[in-house]
Amino acid sequence: MPANTNASSGQKPGKSGRRKGRRARLLLIVLVLALVGGFGYGGYWSVSTVRASFPQTSGSITLEGLSGPVDVKRDGYGIPQIYASSDEDLFMAQGYVQAQDRFYEMDVRRHLTSGRLSEMFGKSQVKNDEFLRTLGWDRVAEQEYDTKLSPSTKKYLDAYAKGVNAYLKGKSGKDISLEYAALGLVNDYKPQQWTPVDSVSWLKAMAWDLRGNMQDEIDRSLMTSRLGPKQIDDLYPDYPYSRNKPIVRTGQYNEITKAFEQSGSTGTQSSTGTSTANSSSSALQSQLAGLYNVLDNVPTAVGVNGNGIGSNSWVVDGKHTITGKPLLANDPHLSASLPSVWYQMGLHCTTLSSKCQYDVTGYTFAGMPGVIIGHNKDIAWGMTNSGVDVTDLYLEKLSGSGYLYDNKVRPFTTRTETIKVAGGDSKKIVVRETNNGPLLSDRDDELVKVGKKATVETAAPDRGDGYGIALRWTALDPGTSMDAVFAIDKASNWDEFRLASRSFDVPSQNLVYADTKGNIGYQLPGKIPVRGKGNGRLPSPGWDSAYSWTGKYIPQNALPYEFNPSRGYIVTANQAVIDKSKYPYTLTTDWGYGTRSQRITDLIESKIKGGGKMSTDDMRQIQLDNFSDIARLLVPKLLKIDVSDKNVREAQKLLEGWDYTQDADSAAAAYFNAVWRNILKLAFGNKLPKELRVKSQCLWVEPADSTGPADEDQKVRECGERDADQAQPDGGDRWFQVVNNIINDQTNDWWHLPKTRTQKATTTRDDLFKRALTDARWELTAKLGKDIDTWNWGRLHRLFLKNQTLGTSGPGVLQYMLNRGPWKLDGGEATVNASGWNAAGGYSVVWVPSMRMVVNLADLDKSKWINLTGASGHAYSAHYTDQTDKWAQGELLSWSFSKTAVDKSTTDTLVLEP
Repeated sequence: MPANTNASSGQKPGKSGRRKGRRARLLLIVLVLALVGGFGYGGYWSVSTVRASFPQTSGSITLEGLSGPVDVKRDGYGIPQIYASSDEDLFMAQGYVQAQDRFYEMDVRRHLTSGRLSEMFGKSQVKNDEFLRTLGWDRVAEQEYDTKLSPSTKKYLDAYAKGVNAYLKGKSGKDISLEYAALGLVNDYKPQQWTPVDSVSWLKAMAWDLRGNMQDEIDRSLMTSRLGPKQIDDLYPDYPYSRNKPIVRTGQYNEITKAFEQSGSTGTQSSTGTSTANSSSSALQSQLAGLYNVLDNVPTAVGVNGNGIGSNSWVVDGKHTITGKPLLANDPHLSASLPSVWYQMGLHCTTLSSKCQYDVTGYTFAGMPGVIIGHNKDIAWGMTNSGVDVTDLYLEKLSGSGYLYDNKVRPFTTRTETIKVAGGDSKKIVVRETNNGPLLSDRDDELVKVGKKATVETAAPDRGDGYGIALRWTALDPGTSMDAVFAIDKASNWDEFRLASRSFDVPSQNLVYADTKGNIGYQLPGKIPVRGKGNGRLPSPGWDSAYSWTGKYIPQNALPYEFNPSRGYIVTANQAVIDKSKYPYTLTTDWGYGTRSQRITDLIESKIKGGGKMSTDDMRQIQLDNFSDIARLLVPKLLKIDVSDKNVREAQKLLEGWDYTQDADSAAAAYFNAVWRNILKLAFGNKLPKELRVKSQCLWVEPADSTGPADEDQKVRECGERDADQAQPDGGDRWFQVVNNIINDQTNDWWHLPKTRTQKATTTRDDLFKRALTDARWELTAKLGKDIDTWNWGRLHRLFLKNQTLGTSGPGVLQYMLNRGPWKLDGGEATVNASGWNAAGGYSVVWVPSMRMVVNLADLDKSKWINLTGASGHAYSAHYTDQTDKWAQGELLSWSFSKTAVDKSTTDTLVLEP
């Protein structure tokens, strides 16, 4: 990687930064020229329109409500560090500053969480709003604020809202952001006051995207139209505990077992439980497919609608570091957005006291007070998604104005919601709920019709008016996660950290810990249900109380944790939390399969074995590791395939001597990933039902109700129905495990391919591999050209950063102005440097390490961090994407924490005065 002297020295950008400044000015001129045309809507914008929303970052501003002056110090990347003398002033200033940089993003987020996107963007968002109103995130957030959160948390939320509203006071939309100026050309939307509930609601959106195995539950059910139980089990193999180690290996099992016995819980559920939704009915498959379409259309909050989301976080204790104190790394993998979902900042009390308790820095979300991931003066922490199962789908027997439960009809709980639509008439909907939760199927008319026709098992009740689908999810119960954020931010040791984590209800995250005294630890928090019958793998019969949640949750003192394990490190990367044979509760049956976590473990072990010591840069280099584990498995076998076609052989030779690293300039990585994609397509993808395959990918298949092999003239043309970034097989580490399980079985049924109009039948693994080698050669010839010397992975694997609203669906010229890219990226799916792509849909990057950080507990000022984009959400600010080039190159910026270091790196100071 190229050196980055500016980043390593902590100085403000030099010549490179000035070049970017000139480029920004040129883009500004282009922008103004484009805006003169008003996008064809008859508007007229000027330079002042573009610059009107840029924040004031120096001088002074008077804010009514402050009790004392507050300093906002920004470094050369526009990252703010706030200094105040009271907690309320600190969080009020945080609200003001985040609104300066990101209010449009904040406003869109609160309209998302409250189901009010139509108020901003018109009738195109009505369906999304209907679904979001049915979930009722903002209603639950309001209940949390009113009844669950502590007085201090509510006080901080109020102060934050006061700061946001101080920024909004007296401003029109165009004074706030370029996007509002664009919206003003087509509607009269005006931003409204911020409320504390707007902040709390964002945690629900976070939880939605990190909700666990709900997608797997739907997909398994959809597969039953084409695949049998054994085949489905093949595609969802058991976690490989013997190869990929779980997070907790030396945990306090005795304490956990004691808590289990004291709880009186039945704990572990059957791994083979069935449900009414296990029917092979094609109508029921259509119902679930319709539900998938509704879910897929909901705008993503932080991830790819729950699919493929991962993260890396690990910690190494001082025995194995050059500093003698722990090092902690974190890089959450989320969908790429512009601006980044993360916002970097520091919150500092000028003097720590009971009046002012915070001295913390890290990453937070614009729209939320506090810091989500980072460090204070005593401890550091990181997060990865745990993947525990906190959602269940229930098939409901509907009957008139009620639903069946234990042979009795119960009335729905109902409420009426009014959806306001920009430029159109309002729409009213009725939300119906059963005792299991809201009826998601009400949000699609087709689902209701199909539910009336669905055939089910003979033990199921008569269909009557049909079946619906309800959602049970822990996040729809009021919780205390916002309390946890503030408590963790001021925790000073392991005991305080664990106590704070008890309030972190949803989303359940793997929490990794280190402190300046040399301790390291791990804690799984969360409200994790204990089920009755069933195991959450398939939709359950809502009419049978035996399948209802018991009302009990895994006791807090029985949740897995580790503290100072003898091995000297802890790795979390979405693998199994704990060996199921050593733990009495069921957390999920759908872990990530541990490819990344084991690679990180191996790299740490290779360094410390024999007394080696880890440095901050060693941690960074692990974050950038591009090694492909599936390539290590497959390439030796691919090279043994006898290929007669000289063009295919030429491509095959690229794999000779390849080290399995997926650098952007690697031709071998490009060809291997194309071969992997084609292996998956031939062996699995073409055999999946249309509901899981890519839209517009059409095949001639046997009819779903066929009782035997069909002749060519009996086959029907069937086209896929999923978006490219959501289809299967996606090529993640579940598919690594699927292939690993059958790789040495030359005649396994999955390797069989039927005869087609253009291809002979295949019956062996090597026959299928040969065809994949051939298909990949000609696929890349079409995409990259015939000359393999011009091939490289980066030409296929590109990142485009898009504004998440007008950058995806606005006028073309506006998209051009708001979006950035492309960047050619190293890495790939299920690698540590996880620039994810979906093998079913193509090679483009769909999710990324959304930030990277390494915390040095020996000297916090020597910690490093970087964001995907920049601090600003203003499209032509110098800080819109000023970190992205360095992020793409794997560089990190200096991370100032102490007052001395912050002062040294400060380029602008704004004083907020009472």
